[in-house]
Amino acid sequence: MKRILARAALLLLLSFSSRLYAAEKQYEPGRIVTVEKKFHERVLYYLVNTPITQDDPYYEVTLRLGNLVLLSEFTPRLQLLLVKSLPATAPSAAPEPPPAKK
Repeated sequence: MKRILARAALLLLLSFSSRLYAAEKQYEPGRIVTVEKKFHERVLYYLVNTPITQDDPYYEVTLRLGNLVLLSEFTPRLQLLLVKSLPATAPSAAPEPPPAKK
């Protein structure tokens, strides 16, 4: 009887411990390094072999999360699309904001 309880307890422990490793952080502190406004050019239609285009704005955002640099695209009223993930080498060259005066 003790063996059955011990095996059940071990099985229960192993089943819960695997779920703990699968959980990820939902939030992590980070810093916005750069924000650039850019445009994607989209062809709407052709008028006598001349393309009629429209510029769709988007923002290219570079984020620093610990030792990782993320390059992403933000389209207004749409989703944030992660484009690239790079290892961070040195602290960014972005200037620190001045301390607030009281």
